[in-house]
Amino acid sequence: MYREYDRLFFGAERGADDEGFQTIYPAHGDCVEIPGLGLKLSCKSMVFDGIIPELGEIYLFKSIDICGKITVRSRREGDAIKLHGKDETKTLKKLFIERRIPARKRSRVPVVADDVGVLAVYGVGRGDRAVPSPGDMAVRISFEGTK
Repeated sequence: MYREYDRLFFGAERGADDEGFQTIYPAHGDCVEIPGLGLKLSCKSMVFDGIIPELGEIYLFKSIDICGKITVRSRREGDAIKLHGKDETKTLKKLFIERRIPARKRSRVPVVADDVGVLAVYGVGRGDRAVPSPGDMAVRISFEGTK
C-alpha cells in the first residue's frame, strides 16, 4: 500500500521513475511517437494567424525567438519557467508539486526547451518567452494520445 497525495493505492510501490525518455529533436513535418508515454509529437512551421488553441497539448513559438534547436525531453535539475500570464518564475519541481504530479511520474512529463531553457511543459503550460504575434513565423508543437 502506498500514498500519492490524497490517494491510497494497493500493490507494489514503484520507486521514483528517474529514467525519463529519450530526447527528441523535432523538425518541420515530423510526427514521432514518444516511446512509453502513449504520446505522439508533431512539429510544423507556420505563419501564426493569431488564434491560440485552447487545448493544453498545442504550443506555438515565435521562430526568431527560439535559441538553437527545440528539444522535447525529460525535466532536468534546476529547470524553471515563467508561465505565460504569470508574474513569477518557478522551478518545474515546485510546479509539479503544486499540480500534484506524483514524484514517480515527473520525469515522464515532456518538457519543450531550446538552448536557453524551458519553453513549455506538457499539461502545465507555455512560458512567456517566444510568444508569437499574428503574422509571425512560428513553430507548432502538438501532442496527441496514441491510446
